[in-house]
Amino acid sequence: MSVDRRPAAGTLVVLVPHGAALLVVAAALRSGTVAASERVVLLTTSRAGVPEAARDLRSTPGWELLTAQVDQVLDYDALVTPFHPLAWTPVTEDEVAGWRTRLAEQLGVGDAPVRLLLHDLHLSPARSLAVAFPDAPIEVYVDDLAAWAPTPVVLEDEVAARLQRLVHLDLWPGVAPRLLAETDRTTTALDPRELRSLAAALPAPESDGGPTTRFAVVVEEDLHGFGLDEDEAAKLARRQVALARAHGADRVVVVHDPVPVLGSDSDLLAEAGAEELDGAALALVTVLALRPVVVIGCSSALLSLAGRPAVAVQPEDVLRRLRPWGHPARVPLVLTALRYGRYADNDPAQARATQQLVDALSHAVQPVLHASLADRSRGLRIEHPALAARYYHPGNPLA
Repeated sequence: MSVDRRPAAGTLVVLVPHGAALLVVAAALRSGTVAASERVVLLTTSRAGVPEAARDLRSTPGWELLTAQVDQVLDYDALVTPFHPLAWTPVTEDEVAGWRTRLAEQLGVGDAPVRLLLHDLHLSPARSLAVAFPDAPIEVYVDDLAAWAPTPVVLEDEVAARLQRLVHLDLWPGVAPRLLAETDRTTTALDPRELRSLAAALPAPESDGGPTTRFAVVVEEDLHGFGLDEDEAAKLARRQVALARAHGADRVVVVHDPVPVLGSDSDLLAEAGAEELDGAALALVTVLALRPVVVIGCSSALLSLAGRPAVAVQPEDVLRRLRPWGHPARVPLVLTALRYGRYADNDPAQARATQQLVDALSHAVQPVLHASLADRSRGLRIEHPALAARYYHPGNPLA
């Protein structure tokens, strides 16, 4: 596919909440998957409970290379202070007008056209940017398996009408993403090799292991966000580290992909025998540098991105605990279980069955948005009863 690398007129405004998202944006701009504009402005934001105390994204090793095609970087959180970035969206006419004026001045856009490249369109920072530029076309990018999950909320008509494209990682070839599928958006898949190529060029964290050291990597995820209590999270952490040792690892290293929102599990993993090399380094950079014997997680896209042997520890058990049933992590957990879990089946011929399962789950999670997929749910139960029994029926209020 030929890529038009001529910059579009005006300004491209990009929202970046964490390092994994930054890597996707940089790779997409570098490869031409996302066309640059005459000006590219990066807005960084944080999902931490106290954004001021969170690690500054600009401290990421390799920041200069990651932002090589960016003309300006602004701190979104500073623009909305004293409000928390996840808790504020302009509502009244006066708030909207003031926000538009302030943002236009900070970005220096004037009357030039604006394009938006947003992450998590349902969250306040992305919604606030969409409100600020009511005529701007919108593209959305995803850095994980959430591309195959349904849109978590019903979008405002004026936002949905401006959606042009979903840019996602090509992690499940042959299976169409469901995110924003209720709109007229198109989809573009970003080759994971683009991420690995860029990550390989970034500074790697230092390790004091010798050439014969066998590393394993455990991906710290938002276990509390999955509904696990402290004891359950600790048991899962111990199982992950034990599995790493069983694969012959001398050292078990923890990476964050990205930093969990509801609390870190680093202490639990450290108690289980894992260590952290450099919290500022991007997870994929660390994995590529260590060449681990195995990458272990629960639902992280890093298991597919790393290009290394990977195992998911008990995603099926986490699925049984996941509440509410329509939790946005359900589809990513199911996909991870299908490829790396207890009943993994990597037969390429399973793509059709996987699509049917994704569609059925999307209908069950968001029946209003995806009413047209009801037949897919019925077809799944008839054509693939084992898949339905394992991933669709348990606890499903629509089953």
